Amino acid sequence: MKKILASILLSLMVNLVCAPATWTQQPSGKEEKRVRKIKKEIAGLERWDDPVTVKLQDGTRVKGHIGEVADDHFVLSDSRHHTRVDYSQVKDVSVGFGTRTKIGAAIAGGVFAILAVCLISKGCRE
Repeated sequence: MKKILASILLSLMVNLVCAPATWTQQPSGKEEKRVRKIKKEIAGLERWDDPVTVKLQDGTRVKGHIGEVADDHFVLSDSRHHTRVDYSQVKDVSVGFGTRTKIGAAIAGGVFAILAVCLISKGCRE
């Protein structure tokens, strides 16, 4: 009787210790919907040559080009690093150049246009 009671007690202790490992947190409906939206957005990018900025749940930003897409993650590559990003870590995805780059390009274009007009007209040559 003692052996049976000891084996039952031992199996209950093992079950108690191992049970939390099997209780993985299942994503809620909202979380699952958000992950599906991010997956669809990443898969829907027409050209993977466009730069992508990914804002993660912890507030950090990762920039690069999409190199690989899998069911549970994607890889962002820049000139030096390859970063594996799980869809569940992503808070927001933005495609294209940032605001600073766009402002810099607009200023450079304006300066170039002024120089072109000045060179074409006779007013700058004198």
